[in-house]
Parts: sequence; C-alpha cells; structure tokens
Amino acid sequence: LISLVKGVLTFKEVRLLLPFGQLIVRPDGQLNFSDLANKREPNPPSAKTSPSVSGSENQKEASHVHIELFELQQGLLEFHDYSKPDPFHAYLVPIHFSLKNFSTQPDGESSYSLKAEIGDGDSLEWEGTLALNPLRLRGTLAINGIRLPSMWQYVREEFPFLDRKSV
Repeated sequence: LISLVKGVLTFKEVRLLLPFGQLIVRPDGQLNFSDLANKREPNPPSAKTSPSVSGSENQKEASHVHIELFELQQGLLEFHDYSKPDPFHAYLVPIHFSLKNFSTQPDGESSYSLKAEIGDGDSLEWEGTLALNPLRLRGTLAINGIRLPSMWQYVREEFPFLDRKSV
C-alpha cells in the first residue's frame, strides 16, 4: 500500500504460465491485431473538465509501475504469414521470458532474457538491458540451428536480385 502513496505501483512478481499467442499476417499484409487500434475511439470529453483547461493541467501525473520480476513460462507463439505466395508457418515453443527490475520511471533500466525454440533443434536466445524513458535496448542475440533453406523460403521475395538456384 505504501507504493500507492508514493505514486509507484510495485509488484514483487508477475508470472504467466502457459500463455498462448497467435500472430497472423493477412494476405493484404495487415496484422491480425491491427484492427484493434483502428477501432479505438477517442474518449468523450468529460462534463467536469472545462474546455479552457488543458488535459495536462487538469490531470495528476500518471503513476509509475515497478515490477521486480516478470516471468513468462512455457509460452507458445504461432506465426502465420499469408501475404507470401507460399504461406509461411512457424511455432515458437517453449518460450521463456524474464524481465527483472522493470520500471516506467525515467532512467530505469531492466535486464531481460528471452529463450525460445523454433522447430526441432532451432533456438533463439536474446538477453540484455531495456529502458523505457528514454527508450534504449542493448543486448545479444544468438540464433542456433536455423536451417537456411527454410529461412530462405520466407525471405526470398525481399531479395529478387538473387538467383534462387544459387542460394
């Protein structure tokens, strides 16, 4: 409760077990969740707010959030791209993501770690630091076991100048 008085919403741990997500690129190139942003309507003006007072002058500064440990365990992400001539499908499972000392306050820096498998024996590991205000991301990315022919299937339209037989 003290964190609310100080204006910082603080959590010791936030854990998500077995989360599932689906990312779809439609034939027109739009993402499956892009229509959520398009359907949002602006908030109607409040009867309590006078038109001469700006919103920033009338509202208290937003509270900050601090999470000591955010963890996503055994996640699954399906990726489907139907915008390509040959639809592409990939599954990232299991996904483990952790974020330590996350803060929305200025100059707050968090450490993150992401590990995921992409098919049999393929893996992705990404770790480093993240800051939101100002936005900064530093880290290392390791991709292991990715088979070039399957990756080439997905990116080949981006490189039309390369002869497909030579790759």
